Amino acid sequence: MNKKQWYDYIPHPVVLLCGMLILAAILSYIIPAGSFDRAEIDGQTECGARFI
Repeated sequence: MNKKQWYDYIPHPVVLLCGMLILAAILSYIIPAGSFDRAEIDGQTECGARFI
């Protein structure tokens, strides 16, 4: 009986990539998107923490 090597337990790289893609798609619905404060200063719209 042959003993399995450590690399026999690792899934194919394409399977790993597809799994990560599906996980990222699911997490994009669970984790809320960031929102930025916007202000118009001197006719230009500024967002984030760049304005005071």
